[in-house]
Amino acid sequence: MNPRRAKLVVFLILGLCHVHFSHALAETIRIGRTALPTSLGNPFTAAGRPSSGLWTAIFDALTQISRQGVLEPALALSWENTAPTTWVFRLRPDVTFHNGVPFNAAAVVATVEFLLSDAGAGLFVATELRNVKSIRALDAMTVEVRTELPDPILPKRLSIVYIVEPSALAAAGLDGFANQPVGTGPFRLADWGHTTLRTSFVAFGKSWRRPSVDRLEMVWLPDVSTRLQALLSGHIDIMEGFSPDDADALAGRPYVHYSIPAPQVMSLAFRNVRDDDAPLKDRRVRQALNYAVNRHQIAQVIGHGLVEAASQGTVAGVVGYNPNLQPYPYDPGKAKALLAEAGYPDGFSLRVEVITGFVVSDSLVYQIAAKDLAAIGVKVELQTVPFATWLGRFMRNEWGKTDAFSWTWTALFYDSMRSITRFSCARGKPFFCDSAFMEDYYDAAREMDPAVRERKLMGLMAALQALAPALWLTTVTHDYAIHKHIEEFEAGPMGILYDRIASSNPD
Repeated sequence: MNPRRAKLVVFLILGLCHVHFSHALAETIRIGRTALPTSLGNPFTAAGRPSSGLWTAIFDALTQISRQGVLEPALALSWENTAPTTWVFRLRPDVTFHNGVPFNAAAVVATVEFLLSDAGAGLFVATELRNVKSIRALDAMTVEVRTELPDPILPKRLSIVYIVEPSALAAAGLDGFANQPVGTGPFRLADWGHTTLRTSFVAFGKSWRRPSVDRLEMVWLPDVSTRLQALLSGHIDIMEGFSPDDADALAGRPYVHYSIPAPQVMSLAFRNVRDDDAPLKDRRVRQALNYAVNRHQIAQVIGHGLVEAASQGTVAGVVGYNPNLQPYPYDPGKAKALLAEAGYPDGFSLRVEVITGFVVSDSLVYQIAAKDLAAIGVKVELQTVPFATWLGRFMRNEWGKTDAFSWTWTALFYDSMRSITRFSCARGKPFFCDSAFMEDYYDAAREMDPAVRERKLMGLMAALQALAPALWLTTVTHDYAIHKHIEEFEAGPMGILYDRIASSNPD
C-alpha cells in the first residue's frame, strides 16, 4: 500500500471513531487552541469553529449534530412538525444552569426572543432565526415555535442557538454576560486568563453532559509551530489545528494524529452585488478563475491527500451534495479564452481579503491560488485581515474595494441550504445575487418532503456550479494531535466534545 494512502486510512479511522481505552479521572486537561473569541462568552456572535470550540464547553443548544451529521437531542429530547409552520419541542427535565437556576421553557423563550429583539437582531446567530415569527411556552417543559414560511431544517438551525440563563443576561447585559457566561454545559468558567493566555474552567457536576475531568485549560497559541512545541514539551495535552506537515514530528513519540473530515469547503467568495462595472459581475470571468487554479495539486501537496479538490459548496454526506458534479478542471488555456471573450484579454486586478489560521495551511493555499491566477493575467492583491474585521464587513456587507474574500462553505447542520442562502438574493444584505436562480431556491427552501427536498438541493448545487459564485478550492479536515495518556477523545464539527475526554494521567 502507498505510504501516504496507509497514513490516510489510519487518520480517517481515528476521525470516524473516537479514541477510547478506559475511563479515568484527571485533574486538568490542557488544550492548545488558536484564538480566544473576541466576544468571549457571548455565544451569539459566530457559528462554528473556532469560537464554538470554547462555547460548547459552557453552553448547550436544543439540538446537536453528531460527527456523522445526525441530528440528536440536546436540551430538547424530541421535536415535531405539527403544522407546516409550527414546531413543538419537548425539553430535557432536571437540567440546571451553572448558577443553580433550573432550565425550563422560559429560558428557551427568553433566549430566542432576545435574538428576535432589536438588541439581538444584529448578532450573527440571529440570522438563523429570520424566519421565526414567534415562540411561546406551552408548559414548563414544552415550547412552540412558529415560522413565517415552512422551514424543514429549523431543528438543525437551533443546534447553533445556545441557551443562556435569562436572569444572568438581564442583570449583566450582553457585555457583562460575555465576561461571566452562564450556561448548562459540562464546564463553567473560572478565569479568562487574559494575562496568562490560559482560560480555565471547572467541571460542572450537575451538567446533563457530566464531564470526566476536574479542570480544563485552553492555552491560546495562535502560531502552529508554537502549539506543536508546547505539545512536544508537555505543556499541553491536546493540540488543535495540527498540521499534517508535522506528522513526522510525532514519530516515536507518545502522540496520535486525529483527523476528521469536516463538512466544509475552502473558497474565495465573489462579489457581484456592487455599483461599479466589476469583472466579477460576468459569469465567464468567475468561471475562468475556477479553471485557472490547480485545486487537485493543492489537495495532494498542501492537504497531503487528506482533503479533496472541491467540486461544489458542500461535501459528500451533506444533504444536497451532488455526486454528479466534478471539480472545474485545471485548464489555464480555457481560462484565458473565457477572459478574452468577456473583454479582459490582458487580465485585471483582483483585491482579495482573507482570514487565516482557521483551516490548516489556509494561508499557503490562498497564496498558491493567487499564483495560479497571476499566470492568466489576474493580479491578486492578497490582504490578511483579523477575524473581527472580516466578520464586521460580512455582517454589514461593507467590503469597499474588496472584490473577493475567504469563505468556508460550512454545513454545520449537514445540510447545504445554509451555505446556498449565503450566495443568494435571500440573504439580508447579499454580496452575490442572481435573480434567475431564486425561483428554484425558494421552491427548495420550502419543501418539507426530505427526499424531494434533497433532489431539489442537488439541482441548486448544479446551478450554482455553473454560476461560479466562488472559487472553490478544497474540502477541509479538522486535525488534532493528542498525547496517548488521553484515553478518550472525540471531536465533531463544532469542536471537541468536552464531556467525552478523559485521561489516565491525573496532575
